[in-house]
Amino acid sequence: MSKTVRDLKNQILREAGCKTHFEWTQSRDESRMRFWDRLNKLGWEKRSKEPEQCGDIDATANLSDDEYEVLLDQARSLV
Repeated sequence: MSKTVRDLKNQILREAGCKTHFEWTQSRDESRMRFWDRLNKLGWEKRSKEPEQCGDIDATANLSDDEYEVLLDQARSLV
């Protein structure tokens, strides 16, 4: 099954014990904020549907297994 940017964001939040990305970035940790912005940009770059077709672009942005794992490891290093 293909994983998406939304799947990755959800896993990051789950592992960090956060309900929203605001909780994850609330410490105002610049590296967390930059990483989350990077995920947002990646979602837009990899989207497979236009905004009018899907309210959650990240859910249509597919990642390879390798890409997903690399990004997840990077996020874990920020927790």
